[in-house]
Amino acid sequence: SQNDEGDDDDSQTNSSGIRGFFSNLLSPNRPLTKSDLEPPLKQMQELLSSKNVAPSTAKAICEVVEQQLLGKKVGTLVGVKRAVRHALEDAIERILRPELGGIGRRGSGVKKGKSVDVLRGVVEKRENRNTGLLGRGGNNSGGRPYVIVMIGINGVGKSTSLAKIAYYLQSNQCNPLLAACDTFRSGAVEQLSVHASCLNLPLYHQGYAKDPSAVAKAAINKAAEDGNDVVLVDTAGRMQNNVPLM
Repeated sequence: SQNDEGDDDDSQTNSSGIRGFFSNLLSPNRPLTKSDLEPPLKQMQELLSSKNVAPSTAKAICEVVEQQLLGKKVGTLVGVKRAVRHALEDAIERILRPELGGIGRRGSGVKKGKSVDVLRGVVEKRENRNTGLLGRGGNNSGGRPYVIVMIGINGVGKSTSLAKIAYYLQSNQCNPLLAACDTFRSGAVEQLSVHASCLNLPLYHQGYAKDPSAVAKAAINKAAEDGNDVVLVDTAGRMQNNVPLM
């Protein structure tokens, strides 16, 4: 569609723009210094922040790029762009795979954490459920399905992403249940119903103007009764820093 093409063009412009910030850093005879990198890194951080990247994450990404380029000798424009691209790829991979060590200095940015393998989590939960094993702390959590809650601001694609994850899990022999817990936005239940119908998956909903947490709890209980091994919960748009809504 025209909108999709526009989005692609915009993303390509952003990518080339970031690498373009560093186009004046040709230094075939001397290593790059902190003062050389400061202006383009400042521009890159401002661009990332303008695209709704969290300030701490944008700063941490720039720190990784700085670490990768500091002290290097780059003699061609292609070499500069390649070095910046590799540095960005490394930073983004560390964000998406926190087990690699995280990014950022002095506790900022993304900290080191454990890997999140959704498919493995669903399978392990299902196996514990089938064997009646106790969960951590001695709780019989094996009787509950694996639960994924989609959270984000309005219009970022929670429902669409939920459907994609549901398709991925379904393609890997999982049995998802979709839970329509956006009881606020008009049409949200119908939108999720279309996704459920296209995927031939069950949908749990109670309509609108209901307590979303109560709907989610009922959906989880329904999944446990019907043998669904994973529940994907759709929610209304909210900011992550709005504590009452979270």
